[in-house]
Amino acid sequence: MNSSHPQAEVNCLTRENKSLPRVLIFCAHPFNFLNGSGITIANLFKGWPGHKLACLYWIRQCAPDTTICSNNYWLDENEYVYPFPYSMIHQLNRKVKQQEHRHAPLASDNTSAGNLPARASRLLTLKQITLELGLDGGQHMKLSSPQLAWIDTFAADVCYAVINQPKEIAVIAAILRHRPVPLVIHFFDDWMASYRTGSSVSSMIQSYRIKRELRWINQTATIRMAIGEEMAKNFQQRYGAPFLPFQNCPEYDLFARKSRHDWHLFQEFHIVFTGAIYDTLNLQSLLLIAQAIETLPDSMPCSIHLDIYPTPELMTSLRPIFGAFRRTHLHQLLADDQAIAALYGQADALLLTFDFGEQTRAFSYSMPTKLPSYMLSGTPIFVFGPNTTAVAKFLSAHKAGYVVGETCKVQELQCHLTAFCLDVELRRRLALQAQEVARCELSAEIVRPRFQQIFRQLFAGSARG
Repeated sequence: MNSSHPQAEVNCLTRENKSLPRVLIFCAHPFNFLNGSGITIANLFKGWPGHKLACLYWIRQCAPDTTICSNNYWLDENEYVYPFPYSMIHQLNRKVKQQEHRHAPLASDNTSAGNLPARASRLLTLKQITLELGLDGGQHMKLSSPQLAWIDTFAADVCYAVINQPKEIAVIAAILRHRPVPLVIHFFDDWMASYRTGSSVSSMIQSYRIKRELRWINQTATIRMAIGEEMAKNFQQRYGAPFLPFQNCPEYDLFARKSRHDWHLFQEFHIVFTGAIYDTLNLQSLLLIAQAIETLPDSMPCSIHLDIYPTPELMTSLRPIFGAFRRTHLHQLLADDQAIAALYGQADALLLTFDFGEQTRAFSYSMPTKLPSYMLSGTPIFVFGPNTTAVAKFLSAHKAGYVVGETCKVQELQCHLTAFCLDVELRRRLALQAQEVARCELSAEIVRPRFQQIFRQLFAGSARG
């Protein structure tokens, strides 16, 4: 656009906005700036006309951020409608939840029959059997009248769905049965890899059912998206259909204004980690980093510290785990883009961790939400996790991060941390390379127009059809 003709710019933007479809977004979380899926959809859909977005979500962990999408609907599973006899099974499930809630002090996060009194234990066992045998009637589920009325009022042209687990496919199917529009699906993790075929009849039935549902969703979708190149390539081979890579896309200008320009060593060296911490993802590797930093000799030229900014719901459970470390500090996660950009730019290093082992298989192809922001910050990235992960491959291929890709003991990890910390030129080179790669490949200025164009073409094609 020619900046000397402001009216021409306005007219052009108006035409572009008119060509964007009305999108019904289905995602576990609403638009927000605290967790991965909320941040990713917020950055991808930023700049879309607000009246052309509506979001269905089912996890109420974060309040919806209404600056991008103000039309939000929380999907209460108790509203779903099932025909007989599946209605009886879901009534049973509701009773189980009531028992779990009533006996919350006795139940862990991973509630099992052994945690609960006899009646609750029997109910939970029945629930697990019905789910494993595929008797929950998910394929027959219908949305309630209020849910359908909200969908009708919005009148979407396209449905965009982030799929995080099998039960969400039933919701998408129910939406499309009621309003048949083109479907765009987006996978953020390879959660399918965590569902294995065991030797029992129930596990084989469950595995077959999930494969069948995934086959249906991939065949039904007009556009399929993956969170990165590695996932797109592998999913295309797995499902026999093309996938487009799209991930979180922060704005380059925002991070460039607050990026680091000095990599010299000072008295303290602060390594920052932000985001989710789970024992099925990265907790053990993060703990090993904390142990390595804690036992570094005091004779080091600088004092290394680990600053952890976890997602809010994890703070209480993490305090007992990391509280004993003198050089590891827990902080409240910042939910403001400007504050995050400043935090990353002021850090001496930014940390990514993945655990080593089969339990992290679901995240092998994942690209963490924070990775593009890390890269744009001008602060060097230190990675501790399997070199088979998409993150390790990506940063190694671009020479954009220091990757420790093999499991090692505390002493070996200390050698890596010391070498990384003391080599000023290495950190400068890694930081600038990462920033340039992110600017050219992962920034909103590059990714967002491509994302919007996919929907424009899809909308135009469906209108002609």
